[in-house]
Amino acid sequence: RRWKMENISGSPSQETKSSPKEFSDWYCKHVKRVRNLVAQNPSHTLVEVDIEDPEIGQRMEDIFGIGKSCWGNRNLNARIHPKFNQSRVKLFNSLQ
Repeated sequence: RRWKMENISGSPSQETKSSPKEFSDWYCKHVKRVRNLVAQNPSHTLVEVDIEDPEIGQRMEDIFGIGKSCWGNRNLNARIHPKFNQSRVKLFNSLQ
């Protein structure tokens, strides 16, 4: 539902009711569009990461040379990650 607050081209609008399937279909098309755009523009680099990977902070440090402590967790879903220390999660002010 929070995605509806964002202004992303072609996304299901805030004014209409959209189902999870409608959003999923849009999201998959959006990813394909971005990948195609990057493939057609050799000067662009696309970096895709698995944000669910518990070691992603270290992987991002290895890739970009920016310390893993800079790659934190925001808006973590406690139902998906019940063992995660919720006190380490930082919420965006606009989402609190």
